[in-house]
Amino acid sequence: MPKLPHPWSWTLSALSTIETHIHLESLPRLYTRFLSSSSLGVPSDDHIVHLILDQKSAEAALETFLWASKLPHFTHSQSTYRALIHKLCAFRRFHTVNQLLDEMPNALGMPPDEDILVTLVRGLGRARMIPDVIKVLDLASTFHKTPSLKIFNSILDVLVKEDIDLARHFYRRKMMSTGVQELMEESRGGSRGNISPYNSVLYGLYKENRLEEALEFLSKMENLFPRAVDRSLTILGFCEEGRLEDAKRVYDQMTREGGISSVIVYDCLIRGFCVKGCVQEAVEVMNEMVVYGYFPVTSTVNAVLGGFCSQGKVGSALKLMEDMVGRGCIPDEGSYSLLINGFCRNGDVQKAEKKGSGVVGRQTRRIDGVWV
Repeated sequence: MPKLPHPWSWTLSALSTIETHIHLESLPRLYTRFLSSSSLGVPSDDHIVHLILDQKSAEAALETFLWASKLPHFTHSQSTYRALIHKLCAFRRFHTVNQLLDEMPNALGMPPDEDILVTLVRGLGRARMIPDVIKVLDLASTFHKTPSLKIFNSILDVLVKEDIDLARHFYRRKMMSTGVQELMEESRGGSRGNISPYNSVLYGLYKENRLEEALEFLSKMENLFPRAVDRSLTILGFCEEGRLEDAKRVYDQMTREGGISSVIVYDCLIRGFCVKGCVQEAVEVMNEMVVYGYFPVTSTVNAVLGGFCSQGKVGSALKLMEDMVGRGCIPDEGSYSLLINGFCRNGDVQKAEKKGSGVVGRQTRRIDGVWV
């Protein structure tokens, strides 16, 4: 990145519009308001952060930041830099962001922290600048000896949403080859903590209904995470054999110890409970699945719908589907077929006809997205 000739001098050329001059005139009034609300007469970091985030243009956010830097006794922090970078990313001023990052070690006496780099990753992700998202890893390496697990995970999260195959490649070639496993152990204290990076990849495959590939990927992780993967595979094996009580016992033990199951474990348990007629248990597992950040795809929800309908609880199935629609997910043809058949079995042909006409009216399509 090119070095700046002088801190903040680059902002002046970008701020010559009439709108900016109007904005500048309002800043002293805002500062006066801060003075009246603060015994010290100096705005806090939070004041400046909110002021930057409230601006309606990149230019106004930049000038607010520059104005604050000239206030007596006020010094910018990682938080105010992060607010400005967030606004610049929103307006796709990534070149200016790079200049800011380059200036930070001199201006603050410290490099940008991981939260700032995560903000950049997410901004590039929203702009769908995927190659640049991956390059943030190199940028992080210039400021830190080793990029943090949080930075790795933020990049992986963007890739999972954009291209699951690219995410798998990044995980294997970048994360596993740079000691991420050790970072995970340090940050999680062993098996405890948040969803692991490999679970993010599994989740991406699950959302695309690529369950066989997800299982294959999970198996390949066994050498790296033997305890967690072994338990997951044990649960899946019990489910396949119809031993749901044993599967749930291992799952509960893992949960008590602070572990988080993979999404395919949740999916397998839900389907297994539905086949056994234990629909309420399936709903409980699905709720736990959502709590941990996994949202079931339509095929998983359909398993629960089918379980309710097979027990004659069409009203419960309908309520679940309405809740699903309320959360922004459109059911597929299979969802409606389950309800229609359920109403017919209950002798409620009128409701079946009404639901069938709704299918035609909505021109339903198959949804591979998640229940959100």
